[in-house]
Amino acid sequence: MGAYGADYCVGERLRDQGSGCGGGKPRPYKEQDLLRPDVSVTEAGDVLWVLTSFESFDLPYTGRGLSTDAVADLLTATADRALLR
Repeated sequence: MGAYGADYCVGERLRDQGSGCGGGKPRPYKEQDLLRPDVSVTEAGDVLWVLTSFESFDLPYTGRGLSTDAVADLLTATADRALLR
């Protein structure tokens, strides 16, 4: 994600829903001390589940006319801001 690299692959998941990232597994962030201290692994998983859903992609893509890349950037930035230090 963002400045943290693709070792977790959320950005790839947002760009390609079939990337095999499993819908969001925040444990690597916790283990690498990147997860905000006020966010549990369970809560992070729930947030990632929402952000990687088709509905989260479709609303800005169809409703606002954003490109696929713009939607991926928006959702990735949202995840970064919500979950990471």
